[in-house]
Amino acid sequence: MRADCWSSWTTSGHRDCLIHERTSARVATDSWRVRKVEAEACEHASRTVNTDCDEIVFPHGGSLADAQNVGQNQEFGEVSDQSSIEWVDATWNPTTGCTKISPGCAHCYIEHTPPFRIQSRKFEHGHIPLRLHDDRLAQPLHWRKPRRIFVNSLSDLFHDDVPDQFLHQVYHTMEQARQHQFHVLTKRPRRMQAYLAWRYGGDRIPSRHIWHGVTVENRRWKCRIDECREARTARRFLSIEPLLEDVGELDLRGIHWVIVGGESGPGARPCHIEWVRSVNEQCGAAGVPCFVKQLGTRPQACCPDHRCPHDLALRDRKGGDPAEWPEDLRNRREFPAIASGAVGTLTSTPRRRS
Repeated sequence: MRADCWSSWTTSGHRDCLIHERTSARVATDSWRVRKVEAEACEHASRTVNTDCDEIVFPHGGSLADAQNVGQNQEFGEVSDQSSIEWVDATWNPTTGCTKISPGCAHCYIEHTPPFRIQSRKFEHGHIPLRLHDDRLAQPLHWRKPRRIFVNSLSDLFHDDVPDQFLHQVYHTMEQARQHQFHVLTKRPRRMQAYLAWRYGGDRIPSRHIWHGVTVENRRWKCRIDECREARTARRFLSIEPLLEDVGELDLRGIHWVIVGGESGPGARPCHIEWVRSVNEQCGAAGVPCFVKQLGTRPQACCPDHRCPHDLALRDRKGGDPAEWPEDLRNRREFPAIASGAVGTLTSTPRRRS
């Protein structure tokens, strides 16, 4: 039996969903705790499939109203017209909660954010139950100033538990709010691919102000780049963060922006400066804007003889101060050019942060 296999799902019968490996991902790490978290994530993923990999069993069921959040809908910090994330201006979270599905998820930050801490929402067996927030669906329509918006910084819009009808409402809002630039980032490109093929099938033209991207944390998940490239969208981007190893050669055809960075936070895994430099240089050769976000909590460099990588002591705890970076990386916070008529007057230069 193959480690990965595909199966159609939903009533339309035209969507694919990845069945993830049933064994824990092999990731170089110096922490037994990280390996345990990754194993739990993969264990949870394995419980969603049957032994023959013929079909996927999802915990959907019920109506949209049944799936919506019961209790507090307005949760501090989950919708913000300002953001500390360097490559966007705002975040918008019509859904919250997620399931860990690959090594990049091991130290997911969402349970450490104020709204999750306040409500004691924590990962259990690699899963935080998803909540839908219908009261937030129209939020971007009220933001008059054009913004770059990270859609679902606390979830994944293409999570299995997000009903199709809710996706329709999210996309309706994004299509109406043409003054903004929306960035939809996912680790589930197959469902994204199928949904976009349905929504923008026939003569419908994908909205140029809605960007779609995938996370690529190591060589194993470079397959997501091909799946993103096949998606019916006008603009594509990659988030190579957390960068866990040298990802090797990247096929950047059809990719319009790349964001790269090391892991930060408790238990962060090392990020070698040469890995970041390789991504940056490939972007330059391909003419793709590259945004170096941070070197991470544990940036590493080689000795002069290119042996024994050692940790670098940086003042910024996330390795996010370009002044501390090697000279060839300091000015590599590039934004893509704004398509004419796509998002009003958004600037294409990075914003300074105090």
